[in-house]
Amino acid sequence: MIRIQRLVPAMALCALVAGSAQAITMPEVREGLWERHWVSTSLPGAERTDTTTQVCRSHAESQAAWDASRKLPGCSFIKEELAGGNYTAQIRCVIGNVTLNENASSTFRDTSTHTETHVRYTPAFYGKTEETEIVDFKYLGSCPANMKPGDMKLPDGSIRH
Repeated sequence: MIRIQRLVPAMALCALVAGSAQAITMPEVREGLWERHWVSTSLPGAERTDTTTQVCRSHAESQAAWDASRKLPGCSFIKEELAGGNYTAQIRCVIGNVTLNENASSTFRDTSTHTETHVRYTPAFYGKTEETEIVDFKYLGSCPANMKPGDMKLPDGSIRH
């Protein structure tokens, strides 16, 4: 089960790959195998998570992920802009009695993307008041035969379909 604090930041990650309901068309990145390096820091306590995975991406899979992110219950995009390969968004979600306010920015290049998100939780959620995530993707080449678009190779080498 995905914990709520992972849902909204995931929206910004999905923004790396496709278009929006407001006619923003995200720059396409290459199809194939990408390395994803994700660092998350939560406050208070500066709890840090640092993970590297590999993801097999296609334009269709990326569009499906973006479309799903737009349908999270209780969430709305306050503001979005795309200019010259740079995307920014302000997102607000109300889930139960917790309000999440997120600011996200992504930079797109043909063989790399960089996303930074900052989320504030009001009231604190599982003791967290805010969380910052930095996600860097870099293109590695073609997907291996044992991976199809949407598959993720986890740090332990297992593949999640």
